[in-house]
Amino acid sequence: MNPFLNSILYSLLITKEVTGVGDTLAYTWFGRPNYAYSETANKYWIGSTKNTPDGTTQHITEYDITENVYSSTKLGTKYVKDDHNQAQILIRESDGRLIVFYTEHVGLTVRYRVSTNPLDSSSFGNEEIISDSPASSYASPYQASNGDIFVFWRYTPGTIQEEWYYSKSTDEGITFLAPIKLYETGRRAYLITNQLDDTIHFIANDAHPQINYSVNASVYHFKFDLINEVAYDSYDNVIVLPLIPSVITPIYTPINYDTSWILDITFKNNLPRVLYLNYPDGLTSDYLNKELWFAEFNGTQWINKQKIATVMIGYIETDETIGELAYTGASRFSVSNPDIIWMPKQVLNEENKLVLEIHKVDISTPIIFIKQLTFNSAVNNWRPISLDSSKNNLLWLRNNVYNSFQDYDITLMTTTINV
Repeated sequence: MNPFLNSILYSLLITKEVTGVGDTLAYTWFGRPNYAYSETANKYWIGSTKNTPDGTTQHITEYDITENVYSSTKLGTKYVKDDHNQAQILIRESDGRLIVFYTEHVGLTVRYRVSTNPLDSSSFGNEEIISDSPASSYASPYQASNGDIFVFWRYTPGTIQEEWYYSKSTDEGITFLAPIKLYETGRRAYLITNQLDDTIHFIANDAHPQINYSVNASVYHFKFDLINEVAYDSYDNVIVLPLIPSVITPIYTPINYDTSWILDITFKNNLPRVLYLNYPDGLTSDYLNKELWFAEFNGTQWINKQKIATVMIGYIETDETIGELAYTGASRFSVSNPDIIWMPKQVLNEENKLVLEIHKVDISTPIIFIKQLTFNSAVNNWRPISLDSSKNNLLWLRNNVYNSFQDYDITLMTTTINV
């Protein structure tokens, strides 16, 4: 590309840094929903970890779209620098108060707080706990049409074994019932969630692609009816809890030395579509090559399993010791258009260095269109999130330093973009 044109595009598309957030704000791609939006208040809220004088703990960042102002409120009481520790946000239907759920990475328990005022994150009530939820991560809250609130989370009984549980509140978050086991594999298990009416859809892995080395980690789908507390496979067959991989619906089963990891799930015409990673020869090449793939359910079968792009050759971490070999930029669907994907993909910058830049992917036609949005960055841009708002509706993280999920210096970036 012409350098002059490149610089013009950069000035038009690259963002201003969010003020008042701090340079160590961070979040992962696992937890959902790590943001909430209110058209009534013309605000959105982002759950994250953020540095304070005491240390790094969970925060809520509020963006007032009308005033173009960001503010941040501390939630957590434990100080652990770990980008897995973000808070997840639910707007309670009855009164508009925010209920924010959080835990540390394999934390002692799932905790939550309720905002003092509706659609306002400046102050919260006392910290409460969900009983019997030890060794927890990735709390994910949802509310059914009858007012019941559900929280899903991962439980880690062993170093290479994980299970998923949920708990329900029938009094709008005042108390929660005893946890129920949802999913187990005997290995590291990952779930990413999204809600369609009174059903939560899950994209699932049956193993961690790196920690459960020698296992071809596969991709699956299942769904959970919040009203009846019943699980189904993709074909609406009832499946009994706790779920195991053999009873849920496979989307992608790697062969030979390939393996996979999950990224995102959304809906088009009330049918799920997913993003996942494939690591060709990952089990023998240390996950060096990382491919972004897409699949969708047509009501009868999972189709259009196709590669979008090779998004990385190499690793996110910049320290001498690479611990997370399988991390990528974590692509996500646009929240307002399921045909659009925000994809961090490596390109060469002016210094001939491979860095992750944000790309817009259009999968509305058989020919996939990819357009680069940020240019000539000195460091990686990753973990994009899109929102329904009209302003500052695309967010991502800029890795000034990322040596590990416990050693980083990250800035939240934002821009307004039309889908």
